[in-house]
Amino acid sequence: MKNNLIVGAGQLGSRHLQGLLKYNKPQNIFVIDPSVESLRIAQQRSGEVEHMHKVYFVSNWDKLPNNIDIAIIATNAGVRESVVTKLLEDHAVKFLILEKVLFQKQKSYDEVRAMLLDKGVATWVNHPRRMMRHFQQIKQEIQSVGTSITLHTYGMNWGLACNGIHFIDLVSYLSGSSVDTLDAVWVENEVLDSKRSGHIEFVGTIKGTLENGSLFTITSDRGTPGILTTSISADKYRWIVTEGAGNEVVSFNHENKAVVSEYTVEYQSTLTTRLAEQLFKKGTCDLPTYEEAYQAHVPYLEVLLEKYQQLSGQLTDTCPIT
Repeated sequence: MKNNLIVGAGQLGSRHLQGLLKYNKPQNIFVIDPSVESLRIAQQRSGEVEHMHKVYFVSNWDKLPNNIDIAIIATNAGVRESVVTKLLEDHAVKFLILEKVLFQKQKSYDEVRAMLLDKGVATWVNHPRRMMRHFQQIKQEIQSVGTSITLHTYGMNWGLACNGIHFIDLVSYLSGSSVDTLDAVWVENEVLDSKRSGHIEFVGTIKGTLENGSLFTITSDRGTPGILTTSISADKYRWIVTEGAGNEVVSFNHENKAVVSEYTVEYQSTLTTRLAEQLFKKGTCDLPTYEEAYQAHVPYLEVLLEKYQQLSGQLTDTCPIT
């Protein structure tokens, strides 16, 4: 029987739990969190899914098995390095899934990278748009065009610091290229409080280029959150993807003729089921590997940390985003 683990029983962790519960092979699922209240909520949400698995809600690492098949680290970024270190020092892990933003310090990326190589743990980062079928279809169409792309994402108060990295990963995925340049010059000169206590946010635009010449801008403007729109172009072809309301893809061919199609929103509780299926069947999955994610996360943290230092006046190595 598989032993699977979720570290962090909060909002996202409980959705991962629901996804594992929908997997159709018997499992022991362990959920660990120091918060009794978080464990209670996760246990309540587990009751929303009919399943045949054994689920253990624990606060003590000693209650975990020595060998773990899938471990999902759904903690906040501030403690993720210490959690990964603790996990890999005491347990043998076959597949490791990390939530974003990975870490708040630059040195954490290299230290965890070295640890993963030393332990030989196959690791991916949860950028779920790579698993969404409408983006997979767009990628196939871009590949048939065989050119660099331009991507613009725009919305209001959707959490640039917390979520912007998802769209940098998306442009890397769609174009098949890595980040070359990245800057936060167009990010406004104000540090905002995040909805997550103890963390910060920004509004404005992050922009950059990829090694193959692709360009991107990612904007979170001031205003009431609503529809998030991503516009993608490759040669004479365009795609406009809306999220949050009227979930649609508008595709324009080389003659500028538009086709509108709706897509089904794939929530984390569904994607995690497919993730488990892929890992156990193929030993890999659609998510970016740690190494692939590293190429985007490191420059992303670098430019946001620099912006935070400038605006806060603090000479710190920690950028409090999650």
